[in-house]
Amino acid sequence: MALLDWEGCGIDLWKGSFPSLFSFEASKEAWLDDVWVIEGRTLQDDVQVGSSSLIESGCALMNGNAKGWVKASRGLRQGDPLSPFLFTIVADVLSRMMLRAEERSLLEGFRVEELQTLKSLLLVFRQISGLKVNLDKSNLFGINLDQNHLSRLALLLDCKASDWPILYPGLPLGGNSIACRFWDPVIERISRRLDGWQKAYLSFGGRITLIHSCLSHIPSYFLSLFKIPNSVVAKIERLQRDFLWSGVGEGKRDYLVSWDIVCKSRVKGGLGFGKISLRNLALLGKWLWRYPRKSTTLWHQVILSIYGTHTNGWDANILVRWSHRCPWKAIAQVFQDFFKHTRFVVGDGERIRFWEDLWWGDQPLKSQYPRLFRVVTDKNSPIFSILGSARPFSWNFNFRHNLSDSEIEDLECLMQSLDCMHLSTSASNARSWSLSSPGLFTVKSFFIALSQVLDLSPCFPTKFVCNSQVPFKVKSFVWLVAHKKVNTNDLIQLRRPYKAFSPDICKLCMKQGESADHLFLHCSLSMGLWHRLFQLAKMDWVPLRSISDMMFINYKGNLLVTVFHSGHLPQTPKLSGRSNRRQKLKQHLFTHFQTKDLGKLKYFLGIEIAQFSSGVVLSQRKYALDILEEIDMLDCKPIDTPMDPNVKLVPGQGEPLGDPGRYRRLVGKLNYLTITRPDISFPMSVVSQFLQSPCDSHWDAVIRILRYIKSTPDQGVLYENRGHTQVVGYTNADWAGSPTDRRSTSGCCVFIGGNLISWKSKKQDIVARSSAETEYRAMTLATCELIWLRHLLRELRFGKDEQMKLICDN
Repeated sequence: MALLDWEGCGIDLWKGSFPSLFSFEASKEAWLDDVWVIEGRTLQDDVQVGSSSLIESGCALMNGNAKGWVKASRGLRQGDPLSPFLFTIVADVLSRMMLRAEERSLLEGFRVEELQTLKSLLLVFRQISGLKVNLDKSNLFGINLDQNHLSRLALLLDCKASDWPILYPGLPLGGNSIACRFWDPVIERISRRLDGWQKAYLSFGGRITLIHSCLSHIPSYFLSLFKIPNSVVAKIERLQRDFLWSGVGEGKRDYLVSWDIVCKSRVKGGLGFGKISLRNLALLGKWLWRYPRKSTTLWHQVILSIYGTHTNGWDANILVRWSHRCPWKAIAQVFQDFFKHTRFVVGDGERIRFWEDLWWGDQPLKSQYPRLFRVVTDKNSPIFSILGSARPFSWNFNFRHNLSDSEIEDLECLMQSLDCMHLSTSASNARSWSLSSPGLFTVKSFFIALSQVLDLSPCFPTKFVCNSQVPFKVKSFVWLVAHKKVNTNDLIQLRRPYKAFSPDICKLCMKQGESADHLFLHCSLSMGLWHRLFQLAKMDWVPLRSISDMMFINYKGNLLVTVFHSGHLPQTPKLSGRSNRRQKLKQHLFTHFQTKDLGKLKYFLGIEIAQFSSGVVLSQRKYALDILEEIDMLDCKPIDTPMDPNVKLVPGQGEPLGDPGRYRRLVGKLNYLTITRPDISFPMSVVSQFLQSPCDSHWDAVIRILRYIKSTPDQGVLYENRGHTQVVGYTNADWAGSPTDRRSTSGCCVFIGGNLISWKSKKQDIVARSSAETEYRAMTLATCELIWLRHLLRELRFGKDEQMKLICDN
């Protein structure tokens, strides 16, 4: 097969004289009327250019009126507004001539005889239009063709024989997109753009704007068709990162904020740059959406003929061997992430699979009814073959064996849920995009969905930072302050100690250490400015603890309401008298925060609080019973231990669960139960290790935990006054207890005044060589917990500052 390229991306027409280009005699007017129709009107209705082929001048007729004579020497110049319009019309004529030749079977491939016909066709086109195809600039490329044969064909057409890759249009087709040199044009374009900004003295906000509007979009053309290698991603991100923090030609500077945080959306505390690799996947997903909708196009037919059809009947097959030079390989790798955001709109039901596809509910029917799906013989049956075409439905299920009682119940539930569904033989099936309201695919929605996977970013004051009515360079600085990444002395001391001068002294007040919280809130100069500012606004200034508290503020009338995330309260007035002390504190809180006294605390976030004269009991009885009711285990048989000591759970043990999401949700709910149930802390740490791909053995372990909870739903923790505030920690370790990686598990618990207030069970990071090493690592974990508690108790001024004990079971 040979491919003829007329100057890479189109036809290079050799311009003749103006009269020969635009002379349309009476014999050619029919050709003009037949071909040149634009928006329902012929070209002659708007513009008719006429001249004689024997003279060197002509006139233009605008709506039938002559507009002067033009002397023709070399035709229209390049850049003339009329040039692209006329070129499109003439190129359309050549295209129609080739289609007519194909309809009459004059062109049936690129053999020698066909090339002779093509050459004759170009000569006819030249006689009709006065334009000549410039074959000197044309190239002939071979696909699975011998080079000698390609050269003979090129000699016949008087053009050049060239090799792959080629640029069309602007993309290197036929190249190896995995190689770094393939992406050199993108790197060079970014580097050239950065060189143009040399010594521009841009602010931090200006550099953010340029990255958003320019640098982030330069690779988009390549990313829309090819999978970008990780090494090229690293190069592009390094260029963007250097420009963001150092500018161009301004010397090396520190990267104040992690690039992963910078790339997050503004809601998550980033600058919204987005990861290049995720943008690449979102752009490639566009082709998966177009493939079933463009079934008549040439590229669809080529992909279909090479790779075949997927089992769902909509997409191309992805389970084949790929060539690294084929762009469809990278597109097919996005299929799993793409397919879970699509759902089907049922028409006649002939092209939609009953069990596998998402068309009813929030999950495919195989996930909603896994027991029925296991015993079905034909798992790819379409809806039409099972339900039939009219009501009542035929229910043509084929099961491997007679159904059990539980399977019969699932079948009845399935038939009841589908009873209200209707099939329309006149409507066609369609695929919709679940991430947008119109149901149409957008790259932006797919990119946002990919970016939110496993994104557990903490709360960020987006409203305070991004919605403020201030210049963008001020917002950029506030963004740095919100992350506490301003170059204060305490941070400089950490990064480059030799550059920090007097790190323990603030340069404004010459007293305390210079940190972001001190510089903007606690410094005497800053506090004076805050007091003055709030006096002008007729508000009271309450000194805050940190910048984080300052960011979460609301204004209600002339009252400043602050949401404190760290649990710190503003300075309260000095209260005296034990009888009215509590009442004055309530009045002070109501004045500043509009709070109410709801009485004694009994229930909060699933935790039940029972207050007695001897102490306080915390439990989650209602929460535990709700979990058992949801899993339908209120009547299950209780058990004495939460875990079988003789069973070692490993990944891949048993059959994979049909609905892993159900396992993850249940484990997450049970993890919240460990707030008041330290007895299930270790079993929950074990079953939480298999969230990625849970199996039926892991599910059985979770069911055992539920049976244990059924035996002790009222169990909780008791806090009472034992007459002392001694802090005691206990630690233990299970040496090489994990059967998969032989790592040990550390466990610790801490008592204050004889009351259990902290417990933890965690697998160690490395494999210990001895039991002694395991115990020491467990003691290290407990020591960190004790040190943190000591600082917390000092801050709360609770108890005596006495020596803590750590007891190890060895």
